[in-house]
Amino acid sequence: MNDFSDLKIEWAGEILSTVGYGLQARAMLRPLIEGGASIKLIPAEEYTPEFRKLKDSFWLNQIEKSKSLPDYPVRVNFAIPPQFRPKLKGSNVGMMLWETTRYPLEWDPILMGMNHIIIPSDSVKDLYINNRLVRPGFPGPKFHIMRPTFVDPGEFGVPTVINEVDEPSVKFLFSSNWIPRKNHADLITAFAAAFCDVKDACLIIKCWPADDSVANKRNIESGIRHFTDRLRGLARPRIHLLTDFVTHEAMESLIRSCDVYVSASKAEGFDSASITAMAMKKLVIGIPFGIKRDYITNTTALPVDFSLEPVVDSAAPGYDAYQAWARPNMDDLIRKMRLAYNMVKNPTMPHSPVGGMTIGQLTTNARSKVINMFDSNIQATNVYNVLKKIQTDESELYKVLAASSSQAQAPSTNPKFKVVESVY
Repeated sequence: MNDFSDLKIEWAGEILSTVGYGLQARAMLRPLIEGGASIKLIPAEEYTPEFRKLKDSFWLNQIEKSKSLPDYPVRVNFAIPPQFRPKLKGSNVGMMLWETTRYPLEWDPILMGMNHIIIPSDSVKDLYINNRLVRPGFPGPKFHIMRPTFVDPGEFGVPTVINEVDEPSVKFLFSSNWIPRKNHADLITAFAAAFCDVKDACLIIKCWPADDSVANKRNIESGIRHFTDRLRGLARPRIHLLTDFVTHEAMESLIRSCDVYVSASKAEGFDSASITAMAMKKLVIGIPFGIKRDYITNTTALPVDFSLEPVVDSAAPGYDAYQAWARPNMDDLIRKMRLAYNMVKNPTMPHSPVGGMTIGQLTTNARSKVINMFDSNIQATNVYNVLKKIQTDESELYKVLAASSSQAQAPSTNPKFKVVESVY
C-alpha cells in the first residue's frame, strides 16, 4: 500500500451524496485516507435530499473523526464555485466539473480568489482560457491537472433482471436525472427512427426525479409520453422507464444487464455511467464533447457527430446563451444505434465503421482506456502528487512571507495572488 501519511489537507464539498460530486470525492479520497493521509472532511450538502445520502459507516466515521482534527493550511473546495466554502485564513483550492464551453461569468471573482485551481483534464483547459483565467503573466491562481476517478466495478457481476424485457432483446440503457441537458427528446426520437421495424430492441431509461415523490415520478412519465406521442408515422418505440432512486451498487447491476449504454446528453462534467459501462466492457454510444473527448473515441466506443449550439432552455441556474454545448447529429446517432445493434447480434463479425474490430475488441479497448485514466487506485498516486505539491508550495510560500514580514514593516507580496504557472 502507498504511504500518503505526509498529506494533511481539508476537503469541503459533497461527501455522502450518492451521485455527482459526492461519488467522485469518495473515489478520490478513499485511497488517500487508507494510505494514511489526514483529510479533514467538511461536508457541504445541506441541499442533498436525505434519500440521496449514503449510509456508509466508513464515511460517517470519517466525518465524525474530522470534527476533532486540527485545521490545516490548505482547503480543497470541490463543488460548483457558488458552493465553495473557502478558508478565511489559509490557502484555497478550487475544483469543479463543468459541462459547457464557458462557465458563468459571475464565477470569475470566486475563482480569482483561489490560490490554486485544479482542472479535471487537459482537454477542457479551453473552459478556463475562454473565461480568461489563464493569461500568461497575469496575477491569478496556479493551475494543476488532476483527473476525477471512479471505483472499478470489475468486468463481471450479477445483472439486474428486468421482468418486462423479453429475452433475447438487445437492451439499450440510459441513466440520468430529469433535466433538459440530458436530452431525452433526441434520444427517444433517434431510437424510434432506428428501430421502428425492429421487435427485439428496447430502450431502458433509468431516470430519477428531484425528490422521491409520486408527483415527480409521474411528471417524468408524462414527459416520456410526450416525446413518444409526437413521433407520428413511426411505430411506438419499446421503452421501459424506471423512476425509483436506487443505490450505486444497484445502478451498477442495472448497467450489467444492458448490451449498449447510449447517451445523447448535450454536455457532461464527467459521466460516470458511461465510464462504468466501459469498465464493464459494454458498448457505449456518446458525444465526444468536453471531458468525454478523453475516452469516447473511434477505438473505444461509437462516437456521435455533433455541432455546438447556444445554451437555452436549460431550466437550471448558471447556464446562459453565451455558453455552448453539443447537439447530436441525428442521422449519425441513428446510424450508431443501428451499428450497435448489429454488433451485439453479430459479436464475432468485424465491422468496418470501427476499423474492422469486433464488439469484443472495441469493448476491451474501452475497459483498458477508462481503467488507466480514471481508476481510483491507479490514479491515487497522481491525486496525492497534485495535492502534496500544493501543500508544499503553500508551506514554502508562507515561510518566505513570514521571513519577509520580520524584515519589513509592510510585506509587498500578497499570498493570495501569484503568477500563473501554465501546465499546458
